Amino acid sequence: MNETLFRWLIGLVGVSTVLGVFLSLFWYWALTKIAGIIYKKVKCKTLLTEYGILTGIVERAFFTVAIATCMSGGIITAMVAWTALKSQTLWAAFSVAVARVAVADDNKTNNEKKDKDIFVSLLASLGSMIIAIVAGNICSGAILKDYIDALLTYIVAL
Repeated sequence: MNETLFRWLIGLVGVSTVLGVFLSLFWYWALTKIAGIIYKKVKCKTLLTEYGILTGIVERAFFTVAIATCMSGGIITAMVAWTALKSQTLWAAFSVAVARVAVADDNKTNNEKKDKDIFVSLLASLGSMIIAIVAGNICSGAILKDYIDALLTYIVAL
């Protein structure tokens, strides 16, 4: 197997797609706990469609490829624009309709709760973009090149 292909498999499939799903879910869960936001429980039946996981996979794959191939023209600008677009549309994949429900406990208003939700979604998106940056750099060989090449050599020797 070619070393470049192996790096792309690890970066794009392993880190960006598979590991990215679990890290993004954990990061979002941690942020909701810190912010005190109620989140929906994950159901395996609707995992890809209802929870924004499919969107995350596609966005991380797109930005991973863009970073790995060193596309010029403002990759970081595109990442920020995408994150801003998601934030403006209140992309709150796991929260329980907090913008529409009156919160009676400790006198929080709907707007305060909505602001927390938007901020958590923004931070979750930025976490997803960081995963794409790391995965793209793995694909291009900018980071972990020696370790991945050594792993491939070990696998081939088996």
